[in-house]
Amino acid sequence: MEEEILIKGKKNLKSYFAMMGIVILYTAIYSSSFFAFNICNSMLDFLFIIMFSMLLIFILIMGLKITLSYFNDEVYLTNKAIILKRGKKTFNFPLEDVIKLRCAVGIFGVISIRTRKVKKYLVFSCENAGEFYHKYIEAREQIPDIPPEHDKENPLAFVLVMLAFVAVICVDIFQDKLDSMPAPDFVQQENNEINYE
Repeated sequence: MEEEILIKGKKNLKSYFAMMGIVILYTAIYSSSFFAFNICNSMLDFLFIIMFSMLLIFILIMGLKITLSYFNDEVYLTNKAIILKRGKKTFNFPLEDVIKLRCAVGIFGVISIRTRKVKKYLVFSCENAGEFYHKYIEAREQIPDIPPEHDKENPLAFVLVMLAFVAVICVDIFQDKLDSMPAPDFVQQENNEINYE
């Protein structure tokens, strides 16, 4: 059976503007919140500032990924593989190696490809994401003895975030203990030494 293209992901300018509008809105909200509550009097305030900064950086990275995907990505589905062209690079994912394909239908049109190497590839602003998904299901049914889709998540990011939270909480507790310890009155000690002389 020869390989043939079943469907190509179609880009939608309205979807791109809608997604970028949401990114700009969230950036404005988090930026104004960050500057409005930028008071660092305790470790908890510092934690909130770090979290706001991380969310802001994440939102800006998502905006960059959406823009790069709209202008650089092309996704094709053949009867044997999913082909993703990203700028000058071309990725060929045989259907046997795709463990999860999810498509967000509607104004956003996101295609999410997860491979056996636990790598995730996102393609944004595809107006025919729903049709792409149905063609993908039909193509998988034509391949004999193909393993079923399954979730295989990489927990490394979650573990790192949890370790960061534990570290911040431990530092906060340690700082509270230091604050509650009585500090010596050096001025009084110096006066006592002078009196003894």
